[in-house]
Amino acid sequence: MSFKISALADLSGADSLMVAKIIDYPLAKDEYKPFAQARLCALPEGLAVQMWAFEANPAPQSSLKAVLCKKGCAALSVQLWSDGRLEAAVDGNPTPGICTLSPLWGEDLQGRYWGGSMVLNKATLQQLWGENCLEVGSILQGNLYKLSTDEAKPHMGSLFPADFGGNPYGENSMGEFEFVSY
Repeated sequence: MSFKISALADLSGADSLMVAKIIDYPLAKDEYKPFAQARLCALPEGLAVQMWAFEANPAPQSSLKAVLCKKGCAALSVQLWSDGRLEAAVDGNPTPGICTLSPLWGEDLQGRYWGGSMVLNKATLQQLWGENCLEVGSILQGNLYKLSTDEAKPHMGSLFPADFGGNPYGENSMGEFEFVSY
């Protein structure tokens, strides 16, 4: 089943979007599987990827990552670490300037959370994936991840099942994202 991506005029209506829950932690040796979520939407300026995780004291190695591509085209990834570092890459090559970040952090009834709203530049997306890549009916392949290499709390989770024993970013670890009009 595909994850649906709607279009919005701006992020003020983001609370109405579908939420992707990153809950698949197949290699977790202990009970530490942080709850992480994401929302995606098409905006006039590009593709917004909002991701956040609930962690009381996240290690600097703790990150949220999205990998997306149009079939047969370059893959774009964006990774946000708990200390605020951001990296956007095209086919694994860091590519500065193609993504903006609005960090978020706070507390609610579920605990402390951290994350951010990342907007991938529309011109870059159109150059990589074609002029109509964000329009209704377009399909992207990809996955959303919650990762940490911290020795005390290592974990690797995803939205769609991923091959964390092999290549978690390969084609077999990707699901489908579909642009819709709701």
